Amino acid sequence: MPDGFSSNIRRCVDANACKVSRLKTHDYHIILQKLLPLVVRKILPEQVVMPLIQLSRFFSALCSKELVEEDLDKLSSSIKETLCWLEMVFPPAFFDIMIHLPVHLAEEAKLGGHMCYRWMYPVERYLRTVKGYVRNKAHPEGSIDEGYIAEECLTFCSRFLDVDTKLNHADRYESTTVNEPPSGLSVFGEMDYKRIGQTTEIFGADEITKLYEKGEASELMYALSQGPDHRARVFNRCYINNWLFRTTTIERNLITQNSGVLVRGDGTTGNMTWYGVIRRMISLEFPAQKEVLLFQCDWYDVPAASTSRSRGYSRDKYGVINIDTSRFRYSNEPYILTTQAEPVFFVNLVNKPGWSSVVAVRPRNLFAIPEVENEGDMEIDLLDVGIQDMNLLGLNEDLSNWTRPDKEGTTGDASVIN
Repeated sequence: MPDGFSSNIRRCVDANACKVSRLKTHDYHIILQKLLPLVVRKILPEQVVMPLIQLSRFFSALCSKELVEEDLDKLSSSIKETLCWLEMVFPPAFFDIMIHLPVHLAEEAKLGGHMCYRWMYPVERYLRTVKGYVRNKAHPEGSIDEGYIAEECLTFCSRFLDVDTKLNHADRYESTTVNEPPSGLSVFGEMDYKRIGQTTEIFGADEITKLYEKGEASELMYALSQGPDHRARVFNRCYINNWLFRTTTIERNLITQNSGVLVRGDGTTGNMTWYGVIRRMISLEFPAQKEVLLFQCDWYDVPAASTSRSRGYSRDKYGVINIDTSRFRYSNEPYILTTQAEPVFFVNLVNKPGWSSVVAVRPRNLFAIPEVENEGDMEIDLLDVGIQDMNLLGLNEDLSNWTRPDKEGTTGDASVIN
């Protein structure tokens, strides 16, 4: 998985004892929202897989950073059906008060806001810090008071000292560009050759230079007219769009993967989606301290927008996209702008060597804020495994009968049970 996305989960797995232990709370979220659909679809019957994937998507949408009231209404309705499907599959002992709790979570989000600002994980982490202040076990409260006061005093004093502290230390990764645009290169737009009243004029680099010297051309236009330097800088990692990208070369001996990219097409390409890995990172330097960052990628064999299947691409009925990582395509168009790249990682298929499932992720500190309130539909951070909608055909099929046919059922008196 990507660096910083989760802890090293494989260290918590005991294959001999078939146990998973020492997981962090965030790891449980990753397993439920990202990895569970990839595992259950191959080992469980379809009538069991469907409600489990729906439950995974419910929590993925509910824990996202962008919530839309209409989507919460749909989640509130769908979770009730999902729990009914689970009741027809799992035994009654599985259903306690915690399984019933998701029914109220969507309504609670409408009243209280995003869950990521209300859950107890930051409080639990701070309680672990407070417990570390205890030195005298006979009086733990006094130790916590002294430790808290000392921490507050040091924090207050460190704000006025020109030294490195935890309050002003550098981030783990330094951003690649100083004035990074939010998406794409803002100076470029789509050409409209049907525009009425347009004429064609040729502006050479020398003419743009004269206009720039007179103050009639902007600094950005001057830099673009001069073209990039014939010498390009090549590097193997960069931090852009709040995400660390790396090349495949330096990931050969690493257990994390940050080289996977996803590029979404527009209407001119039929809204195609391309998947690939980064081979090189190139920086084109322009005059006036300007630069353009490019990714040179190896693209996998993705079908055209009119079809949904190719020799190196498949999408199952649950919406999960599988890609043959040994088949490449579009070798004549390897370059993209770094601001066009979205992070993904690939999970190898055990029963199909050479194939991997695509899992799209979002940077932790990146928010999709619309320019105008309530304009259009805001994209919600759903389970991006497969990108496509899940095929719900077959949900109305008869489920397996889990009751015992050899004995008749008994009815209990509620007053006696209570």
